[in-house]
Amino acid sequence: MTFVRSGIIAFVSILLCCQSFTLAKVGDDHTQHQSCIILPKKKTGKVIFERVRPRMEFQYVTPKGYFKIHYDTTEAHAVRTIDRNSNKIPDYIDSVASILDEAYEVEVNRLGFRKPIPDFDDPKTTDIYVVQLGKAPGFSFESSNYVGYYGITVPEDSYQSSCSPDTSQSLNTSSAFMLIDNDFAETDSLYSISGKARRTYSDTGYAALRITCYHEFNHVLQMAYKFGEISQMFFELTSTWLEHIADPNTTDYFQYLKGLFNSSESEYLSDNDNAVRAGYNHAFVLQYLQKNFGNTIASEWWELIGSCVEPYTALDSVCKSRGTTFPAQWNTMMKWIYFTNYRAKDTTYFSNAVLMPLIKPNNDGGNNGSDMEYTNPSYGRSISLYPFQFKLVRCLLPSTVQNTPDTVDFIATNTNIENAIHSSKTSTEYQLTITRGQISNSVRIGASDYYYATTVLPKRENFYDTLFYNGGFVTQLLSSPYPQPLSISKDKMLTFPIPDDIPAGSNVKLTVFSPDIGGYEVENKFKPGYARVIVIDKKRVIQWDAIPAELSTGIYIYSIEYNDKTFLGKFLVNP
Repeated sequence: MTFVRSGIIAFVSILLCCQSFTLAKVGDDHTQHQSCIILPKKKTGKVIFERVRPRMEFQYVTPKGYFKIHYDTTEAHAVRTIDRNSNKIPDYIDSVASILDEAYEVEVNRLGFRKPIPDFDDPKTTDIYVVQLGKAPGFSFESSNYVGYYGITVPEDSYQSSCSPDTSQSLNTSSAFMLIDNDFAETDSLYSISGKARRTYSDTGYAALRITCYHEFNHVLQMAYKFGEISQMFFELTSTWLEHIADPNTTDYFQYLKGLFNSSESEYLSDNDNAVRAGYNHAFVLQYLQKNFGNTIASEWWELIGSCVEPYTALDSVCKSRGTTFPAQWNTMMKWIYFTNYRAKDTTYFSNAVLMPLIKPNNDGGNNGSDMEYTNPSYGRSISLYPFQFKLVRCLLPSTVQNTPDTVDFIATNTNIENAIHSSKTSTEYQLTITRGQISNSVRIGASDYYYATTVLPKRENFYDTLFYNGGFVTQLLSSPYPQPLSISKDKMLTFPIPDDIPAGSNVKLTVFSPDIGGYEVENKFKPGYARVIVIDKKRVIQWDAIPAELSTGIYIYSIEYNDKTFLGKFLVNP
């Protein structure tokens, strides 16, 4: 098992070696220029792999003696040789050393993780190789190139030991070394099949270096507990959480979180088929547990894993030691993931909640909002949930013309930990019904006239849902189109006022007429020629974002058609 962290999520399951370096086989005086070969040899209580390491120009032991950094100053994997403090060490390597020593102090001495398994080279240090990973040709071995990664952790010597003195059950641990990129440059880029370039790294420079050192070193520490026998989700969840410890303001892992919050239909914690992605996506779980239960909860969890306790059982155990359970905390956490972005409440929940993406409604089908709108006599929605999956269902209650709709959000989740332990994909079916007026077993929604009832199959046990009721607000009218005049060279969009009797969410037909050009009709994702009434700064408006390139200067007439009524207005266009 090899751990990689990348802008493109990937997983490699063989021991890395490298063709683009001069490779030295440990114990040999000669070098090899061929593909690396892995030959496991067994000794008592230990399996030793044929050891192949990159041979680089320089080595540097960090000031606190925890790490040995290997680097080049020439050719493909060179670091910049700037040395502002004149200590004969490149400044980039100084930064690597400083961050790694700090990561050791934080992860081992403050958070309580075990020390790394000593390796064959120097039992006092962990080796890290600084290589080119951000652009082609990258880091090569055999017939593959590793490019686009922040860092890679490579297991080396595997040790077998018993879980505890009173059991015959055994587990494997391993020593390991790391590789990280040599500059995390903003200019590093990858190319798609179509030839389009995109930037390799979301975070770059020192910020990327910092979170990568914390992330990869935590993988090294994890191998002191258990290696190769549990889902990689648990490894990646923990290491990605360490990025938040390294920099509480980092948004790098939000690229994964956004995928989860936008696609909760297909992504969930217990998804072993996509374990790496699930780990990246759910790093906020440990962020939540740390804030509520202290800095050592993650290392306590891994101590149980290192004693052969199944990971979900271990996580539940550390919660029980604090008078609760993991399913109960998971349910409480649903409120935390709702109050993000503009809904964030200071630092009451996640400390960086205001930066986090919003969770998207599962029923936002794009059908003009109809999947969310209440229509008489009732609103109904059914969803399926796997263990530790959550989904948000939204219903928009009817409103007056002047008010926006009341919004009712339900976050439903399945917390069947036994199914998660046994990797069961048994789902729970959730049925939501909303009515105007009370029905059997229903609950009133806020101060509204509406009630909701839920049905859970096969049974309600291990299932939670949380209601969030957001009342609508009174909207206002725009007095005239803006900007006025519209500048052809500068402005990309024109916003129109609407009449008082057209409610938000309605579809209206907008037509623009000119004596010289004729009529232009708005085009948008709903219907050609139709625009949806939206609310901006508490004003009901429609927007024209398909302004024709051939539009010329002059005065234009526009019409808004709604329910067999037509409303006219005019606007001015300048160069």
